Amino acid sequence: MAESSTDTHQWHCVGKVEDLKRTDGRKIYMESGTPLALFYLDPKRFFIFSAICPHAKGPLEQGDIEDLGDCVKVVCPLHFYSFDVETGQSASGLRLTTYKTEIRGDNLYVFSPEPVSLEKTKLSSNVQK
Repeated sequence: MAESSTDTHQWHCVGKVEDLKRTDGRKIYMESGTPLALFYLDPKRFFIFSAICPHAKGPLEQGDIEDLGDCVKVVCPLHFYSFDVETGQSASGLRLTTYKTEIRGDNLYVFSPEPVSLEKTKLSSNVQK
């Protein structure tokens, strides 16, 4: 995965798998407010990566997912750059930050440097306390 240093990463609960499966793609947030894209493909596959395209800052949570069998790619809706959602690699040479996900029981977890939330306002109020 194209992660930053994993020294500071921990497993953080994103939410209930059943709730997260209701939407194929959505934006979620790290505690600092950094937006991430969360995509659900099938009962066992969730992908989390930066929600901002490194090319022109396009909203990747609105991108299309292409399951090519040997890899899954997200296609940016602005200029159609595509990124492997597991490695972050792109044919253009640009790289997307990706995060490991794991299903434990009924919950989805992400290996990231900060806790995550489905709502930006929820985290913002927690940070101010």
